Amino acid sequence: MVSALRGRAVVALLLAVAPSAFAEGPRLVVQRVETSRERWPRARIYVLVTNTQGAPVVGLTKDVFRIYENGGTASAEANHVDTLEKSGSGAAVALVVQASGSVLLILEDIKRSIGGFVAAGGEKDQFAIVDYSDAPEVISGFTAEKADVISKLAKLQSLGRGFSLYDGIEAALSLYQESKMAGGSALPSARAILVLADGRDNGSSADAERVISEAIKKRIPIHAIGHSEMGDDKLADLRLLSLRTGGYYAPAPTADDLSKAFNRLREQVGRQYVIDFDSDLPSDGKNHRLDVVVEMGEGATPLRGTITFATPEVSHRFKYIILAFVALLMVGLVLGVYLVRRPKPPPPRECPVCRRIQIAEWDACLFCLKSARAKMLVQKGQSAGKVFPLISGTVQIGSAPENAIRLGDAGVSGQHCLVRIEDVKFEIVDSDSTNGVLVNGRKTSRRLLRNGDVITLGQAELKFETSLTFASDDRE
Repeated sequence: MVSALRGRAVVALLLAVAPSAFAEGPRLVVQRVETSRERWPRARIYVLVTNTQGAPVVGLTKDVFRIYENGGTASAEANHVDTLEKSGSGAAVALVVQASGSVLLILEDIKRSIGGFVAAGGEKDQFAIVDYSDAPEVISGFTAEKADVISKLAKLQSLGRGFSLYDGIEAALSLYQESKMAGGSALPSARAILVLADGRDNGSSADAERVISEAIKKRIPIHAIGHSEMGDDKLADLRLLSLRTGGYYAPAPTADDLSKAFNRLREQVGRQYVIDFDSDLPSDGKNHRLDVVVEMGEGATPLRGTITFATPEVSHRFKYIILAFVALLMVGLVLGVYLVRRPKPPPPRECPVCRRIQIAEWDACLFCLKSARAKMLVQKGQSAGKVFPLISGTVQIGSAPENAIRLGDAGVSGQHCLVRIEDVKFEIVDSDSTNGVLVNGRKTSRRLLRNGDVITLGQAELKFETSLTFASDDRE
């Protein structure tokens, strides 16, 4: 209790001896810097710019913003600038409502005004409500379910006699920490506390200066709506509370002014600027200074706001994994191109007689050669030493690739001749070749072959061999 009284005495002293230190005027408040490992070095800054009346300055473009890191003189360029309400990023707003018996007569007006404020929120906005009188009570924790918040708000009562204002604000501040500990990363980065009170505090156990310092440290502005049913002597304290934490004070002299005041506060929250830029700071997880400057026009003093924030610590191992993945991707791409564009292997070659697949190195079908009763032995020419089987049917001889016996020597026609096989007869027939067919030195158009006959085709010479015995039958 002693510390709380000391805190309130400090607030009163600041208001009495140094009002100019917190006088309203054009201001730029950097409320938060949002970063993540996934998006780094892309960062997002939340900035509130107000005029001499404390109203948000609208219509600013990215060209008027200057961003300086770690006190440097080179300005980073803003990639995109928009207001919070247009960006759709959402805000986490905690409402602190005085619920002492002094507001009993306007309680329904309070519920209606707060309900309208919540209902007008954006899709990603989250709201929490804390009331206070003798002690603070959390009516609703942070949630995006507006209907649920409004439903709980309807149960608000004003029966207490105390005024624990700073206990109520402390409870609201703790909601942000509790959401974080419970996995509250889903809370929007833009944050604010809205207080509806008459400024009196006669029962808080929390130290006023500590609560204000905590709000400043967490960069959570405290906006206030001042309304009193019992005199205005403490409203100045409420105004000072807002000014010190970077918030906005909206007086509501009558109950009819409450909705208007909430509308002004909604503008304060929704019309702050969201600035996306690429940081040049190292990703070391350490604190760094960031200054945001707004050029307000020729002759006007630039507005400056400063914040210290920690950059995300990006592991080098993660970078190596990315590089390895890219390297593997490139190797896979090169391999894929090679497989698609490489020369296609020739189709499997089969024996024209037995139709079995042939190995590329075979000049003749070894299957046929093993079972053949007759064969051709090349004695002279490019294929000298090769042996070709004579099985059945017709065996083509020539220089063309489709021949069963292919000879690449000079003077050999593409389809030079053939050997016609019938039972035990092997007859060679000239296929109208250019240089003719010689058997044992004699030119012939057709002839039954005998064991040992020598056939000359151009520069090639073949010998007919067989294990069969039969009568000779030479015909020209």
